[in-house]
Amino acid sequence: MYRPTGQWGDEGDGDELFRSLRQQLSREAQVYVEQLEDVYEELAMVRRQYSRSVKELKDEIAQLEHDVDRAGSAFSPKKEPEKELERRLSGRRDALRSERRSYRQDVRPLKKEARQLAAELQRFEMSEEWIEEVGDAFGL
Repeated sequence: MYRPTGQWGDEGDGDELFRSLRQQLSREAQVYVEQLEDVYEELAMVRRQYSRSVKELKDEIAQLEHDVDRAGSAFSPKKEPEKELERRLSGRRDALRSERRSYRQDVRPLKKEARQLAAELQRFEMSEEWIEEVGDAFGL
């Protein structure tokens, strides 16, 4: 295998250079891994919060629908309670749609950031592999 003859310095310089590059890339990759983990944790938190909100709204909507059906089936010359229930039901459905929109707005940037961090991490992993291949080619 080819080894430098010392023209560029003593033979240990190449080993140290590659070791240093590997360490630097490992540290930088670790930063991306930590950032990616933080983004995934935040994304999970947003999803849990959204799930709770949606469940509460769906439960409330189901109860209101039940109340509307019960009010509509009862013989009553005055339909005011049913109209009030339908108004509240419509409001809860609007709140559910709003919650879904809000969720999408909260999640999109997190997913985008996660994709970018994953791409950066992959770039660093590829750089690390390239450094190892070059080091192996020179017997370092």
